[in-house]
Amino acid sequence: MDEKISDGGETFMKEEKLTYRDIVLKQFQRVVNNFSKEMVPGYDIKNYPMGGSGPAVLTKYVGDSRKELMQSIDVLHDMLQPKFDKGMKEKSKQLLLVIIKRKKANEYKPLLMVYRKMFQYICLFLERQSWFVTEATED
Repeated sequence: MDEKISDGGETFMKEEKLTYRDIVLKQFQRVVNNFSKEMVPGYDIKNYPMGGSGPAVLTKYVGDSRKELMQSIDVLHDMLQPKFDKGMKEKSKQLLLVIIKRKKANEYKPLLMVYRKMFQYICLFLERQSWFVTEATED
């Protein structure tokens, strides 16, 4: 049963302990969510308040969705790396070399394609390890 915990004005839900698998699958979901966003560089949104009170311009930065996606895949990769089988270790090594090269050249479009390939290999690895098996079998 979840219980509420208050800490300095913020309220948190005390949850059951998460397993390694739960944490990995949450990160997997984060990657999926980031993939569903439009891949754009970061930018500022400027709001000009009415009535003349407050600062002249309110600026909010919207993060670079390309970097968010790449970082989320990096974290998922790093979480799973100790569990990689021989095939995944080799694919990972190859792709990491390409990623380093593309990052140095600041080539985002080809870099995103490499990260997409990395995510596909991670999905295949997770399938081989039966991470996507649920109690109810899907056809």
